[in-house]
Amino acid sequence: MSKSLSNNKIVGIVGFGAGGLSYLVQLIDSCIENNKHVDISIFEKNKLPKGLAYGGISNYHILNLNTHVMSVSHTKPDNFYEWLQKEKSQWTKKYDGIIIDDLYPPRPLFGEYLEDVFLQYMKIAEKHNIKVNIYNTEIIDLAFVEENRINLKDRKKTYFVDTVMLALGNFDSDKYTELNDKEGYYNSPWEKLNLKTKEPVVILGTRLTAIDTALYLFGEKKFNNKIYLVSRSGALPKIIGLSKPYLLSFLNETNIKKNKNINLDKLGQLFKKEIEKAEGKKLDWEKIINIEPSTLDALDEEIKIVEENKLRPWQSVLISLYPLVPWIWSLLKNEEKEIFIKKYFSSWLTYLAAFPLKNAKKIKGFIESGSIEIVGGLKEVKYINGKYVLRFTKNNTIVTRTVINATGSGHNYTHSKLLMNMIEGNLINQSNLGALDIDTKTCRLILNNPFTKKDVFAIGEITFGSWLATADLGQISRQAEIAINDLLNKI
Repeated sequence: MSKSLSNNKIVGIVGFGAGGLSYLVQLIDSCIENNKHVDISIFEKNKLPKGLAYGGISNYHILNLNTHVMSVSHTKPDNFYEWLQKEKSQWTKKYDGIIIDDLYPPRPLFGEYLEDVFLQYMKIAEKHNIKVNIYNTEIIDLAFVEENRINLKDRKKTYFVDTVMLALGNFDSDKYTELNDKEGYYNSPWEKLNLKTKEPVVILGTRLTAIDTALYLFGEKKFNNKIYLVSRSGALPKIIGLSKPYLLSFLNETNIKKNKNINLDKLGQLFKKEIEKAEGKKLDWEKIINIEPSTLDALDEEIKIVEENKLRPWQSVLISLYPLVPWIWSLLKNEEKEIFIKKYFSSWLTYLAAFPLKNAKKIKGFIESGSIEIVGGLKEVKYINGKYVLRFTKNNTIVTRTVINATGSGHNYTHSKLLMNMIEGNLINQSNLGALDIDTKTCRLILNNPFTKKDVFAIGEITFGSWLATADLGQISRQAEIAINDLLNKI
């Protein structure tokens, strides 16, 4: 049984990808700044600290947010860009052809940054007498014990901590789980894709992950057959274009607070007014919300707009609004959140989670050559006699032996042995909104027993529903900051 010999509080971090590192970095900074003393225990079964999104993947997977907003620290948004400048000699030889001003470099390069930051902060912790223990193990259970302590258990040992942060990262998709054991099916694009087939391949999804997967197959894997990108909407993300700082007129904090009993309908009205003011015209909202499948002509037109550096006012609004999203989301009732997730979230992501111009041009080229086809109206995927049969709303059908699921992260607790045991132990419940319920003011897990005064926090995709944007490291680092402030206020 592992136990600290000091009198310091022991902070456990379960999961140590980019989110876990963000928590560690900000915790160490805050402890030094506020003269607080803690010991830290890190629990991670895989290699530290790149996580799924930035480790063991290809240079064909690029960042979809630019280098000036990618950082492990919420208060240092330019940290990655500064590292690129400072450590230029460290990475330029390995990443031939990548320059500092490339706003969307390969994801593995960001992984190098994460690794370097981790090593830097281990030295900073040692300098300031902050003890950091690292356990290369998988925590599979959590229990509350006497003296306000928490037991974390792996398959062999038990570890004592006083508080714990769950930073479990991304889970595989919850969709099409009935195909998981079938030959030729990949439930995650992050798996090793050993495609020997000479037949067309289907990628489920048409957003960022699906695009990255297709470009990876054509680039690194030298795949030379057709790829179908399929989804219900058949819509590619919008392209990142020119935006400028925008002062919100309707969807600002002051105006929202003036609206008593704010609800989804009122927020929708304010949103429409904001976008139409920025665009300087009335818009067809039915067409905006119910996005049509992407066509080559539409993609070509959008590429020209971005290449000509024309201002995209609606993107300026979304960027200015984004920091307010967690607070606005917290004002809605659960039933309204459910409506938004089911009815509008997909469209919202199409506009918000835009992709870089250089990838848009690559996709355009593959569509023109017939190597990629975007297909909307997906109804079902069936495994029949060793093949996958995909049926669509227009009665068209695609048959293939290989399907790759790129529909994004899942949120079901069954992906995690730890969460399964916590739910079976009646400590927590899965939220009807998706993942786990947290108090968004503190990022503490909402426990079944309201009288249990335990410091259990959670960040990232396992908080989806309570928190809307949980795949973005910027939002996760903000969650980490909130949790740390709450924790240190009580030490």
